[in-house]
Amino acid sequence: MAIKLMKHYVSDGETKARVWYSKGNYVDGLPGVTIYAKDYGNKLGTYFSGKVRNDSEMMTDYFETDSVRLRPGDEHYEAALARAEAKEKENAQRRETK
Repeated sequence: MAIKLMKHYVSDGETKARVWYSKGNYVDGLPGVTIYAKDYGNKLGTYFSGKVRNDSEMMTDYFETDSVRLRPGDEHYEAALARAEAKEKENAQRRETK
């Protein structure tokens, strides 16, 4: 299954999961990119099996969307990094025009 990381979603050609990307260093100081789902559900799990994180706690009514952390060397890291950097550049240009 070929996964495509698009600007607003991740797709395998049949289904889509709406996402956004965030670039930054993790607690251990290593660089990485986090892909956050925009919707609740387990759509990211179909694309990134075993890498999805979701710390929802239904007993206390705390819900969060899925996320996937990618580090250098991971299969889709370069594509996710390019998407995150493009979004940062777009946001910087938007701030400059205000």
